[in-house]
Amino acid sequence: MAARKMTEQKLRKALVEQLKEKNIMTDYNLAEVEEYIRYWKANELLFRDIEERGVKVTYLTTKGTETTKTNESISDAQKNSATMLKIMQALGLQDPVIKGSNSDYL
Repeated sequence: MAARKMTEQKLRKALVEQLKEKNIMTDYNLAEVEEYIRYWKANELLFRDIEERGVKVTYLTTKGTETTKTNESISDAQKNSATMLKIMQALGLQDPVIKGSNSDYL
């Protein structure tokens, strides 16, 4: 049986549940959850770009010649992931659990 895909709604619910369990449901912490979700959605798009265009992409230089370089989405995804981790650590949360999946974590 394949693991179920994390959706924005499942992610939000899992993170808010952790806030409730830790008794730290504040407006600030809810805003941090929303910030985390924005980064998560951006990462989804970045990884889709990497899957579609690949790790190396061809660019046209200002001189009109083609050159290949690393897809910028890779470094952007790394930066996003680092920021997401910092948000989770600041809130004292763990990776959300998808209930009913083969895997306990994302």
